[in-house]
Amino acid sequence: ILFESAFQMELHVAAEEEVWIEAAETHALIKLTSGTAEIWGSELCQDRITALPLGFGPTPVFTWHGATLMIENCHITLKGAPVAHHMHIYSGIQETLSHLRTTAKQASTPKMGPRVAICAVLADRSVEQRNTGSMTQHLVVRSLVNYAVRSDPGKSVILADVDPSDPLVSIPGTLSSAVISQPITVDDGFTLTSPLVYWLGNTDAEEICTKHSKQYMRLLGPLAHCVQGRGRTMANGSIIQATPLCVTQLNETSAVLVETLKSFDVDVLVLLGAYKDTQLVASELRNLLPMNAQQAAGSLGLDFVNPNGTAMRVIHGPMADCPYSQQNSPEFSELQKTILDNRHTAQIKEYFHGSLAAGGHEFRPCRQLLALSQIRIFKEENGEAVTVPFTADLTSCVCGIVCTNSELHVLSANVVGFVHIVSVDVDNDMLTVIQPSPDPLPYTILLVGAVKW
Repeated sequence: ILFESAFQMELHVAAEEEVWIEAAETHALIKLTSGTAEIWGSELCQDRITALPLGFGPTPVFTWHGATLMIENCHITLKGAPVAHHMHIYSGIQETLSHLRTTAKQASTPKMGPRVAICAVLADRSVEQRNTGSMTQHLVVRSLVNYAVRSDPGKSVILADVDPSDPLVSIPGTLSSAVISQPITVDDGFTLTSPLVYWLGNTDAEEICTKHSKQYMRLLGPLAHCVQGRGRTMANGSIIQATPLCVTQLNETSAVLVETLKSFDVDVLVLLGAYKDTQLVASELRNLLPMNAQQAAGSLGLDFVNPNGTAMRVIHGPMADCPYSQQNSPEFSELQKTILDNRHTAQIKEYFHGSLAAGGHEFRPCRQLLALSQIRIFKEENGEAVTVPFTADLTSCVCGIVCTNSELHVLSANVVGFVHIVSVDVDNDMLTVIQPSPDPLPYTILLVGAVKW
């Protein structure tokens, strides 16, 4: 680990080597001057400056054939081993998916392409494991999405993001899906076509799998229904970012993964982590399958089927050699907790103010006054919608604008956007919020969770 600061320096990266770069004070700038390199499976263009926003933590730059980079205002937080073996395994996963997509396209009748779920397996709930699992999961999901759209220009792949603890598509606390037709780049982010977003309002993976599991599983159904590919997206299938599992809490958390496999009819499951841990999860999944699914697997001679009885292959992959997997000390743990909090804060700020790579001033959110008598706020509690009184406790909360005006559908409806509560004035019947546009709210029901900003 170099922890080297550089205002401007030239960096030579050998073939099949990976470096992790993090913005130092403002934005880190990277320019590829020779060779080839990629970030999350998206190629860097020669002599084009790429900005890494501050607050998103270390970003991996990988090269298959060697590259020379000019970098400015950044930390090199980790320079990997001479050969990044995990990238070879991730590339092999892409080859498997590519073969399945080709088979789906060549079928005589319309056939759904691979539904692949990516799940990080954590050895414990330490912040080091959470960050390592999250960054590995992001790396694999982004890379597989980018490889898919790059290998078949003009076609799209569906990304389903069901990890509210550290999502890719929307703000923390959400489950969402989007059709991706262009590579996900660092500075431009996602090019989204009408993403579908549901608001869970919690980012604690343990609570999501236990306290909020009923609501989480309720949202998987409609989300999975909308993810079913049609037309040009059908043969390309979908890539699903699942909620990470912890091997020390499998009894409490594995049911969430089983429900994910069932809802999306997953036929490829990628478990990322130490082999002994991923093998333990695989064994637990086999035991949790319904008896009819176990019998179907036995009669077909298959090791695995999903809860629907569909043949499912399980692929074991390693964690990436990211900076968070290299240190273990109280000081470093505190630093990683700060980085995780900053990343969540940066995602919310990006929603209201625009791309951080563009300086965070792309949008102009508005401060609005809403009459308390004209809106209602609910929260999810034990799987039920509960009315929330207007008190100062709502200050700083992020609320989803639910796409319904009926109390019966509060927990099952998607959200059309978010507002940030600035203050609550009960005496004057006023709620001050920050919202993306000056227009009146399209719906009058807000759903609040544990996410604050």
